[in-house]
Amino acid sequence: MSTTITISDTIAHHLNRLPGNGSTLEVKLSALIEGEYHRRLARYRLTDANLTRKYGMSFDEFEEQRVTEREGFSWEVEQDAIAWDTATDGIATMERQLRALESA
Repeated sequence: MSTTITISDTIAHHLNRLPGNGSTLEVKLSALIEGEYHRRLARYRLTDANLTRKYGMSFDEFEEQRVTEREGFSWEVEQDAIAWDTATDGIATMERQLRALESA
């Protein structure tokens, strides 16, 4: 399946200037998307690692031990729980998106 998209001449110019030695615009766009997925994955993994270190446990353990409740639903712990949940979901999503992109 293919889809036609329209981009401005300015964007096309910048895409054409990207390295790729004769690569098509599709290949260049795919590389940009892959790079963005990897950037997001790295950010999510960093958040996960930082919170794992801070609490000395995995996110699953954090939830199982009901740390948020145990800590009286403090603002800091609530914010960490939200960020950690977002990061763990983001890791799974980005890994799935990368696999899909690679198989396309």
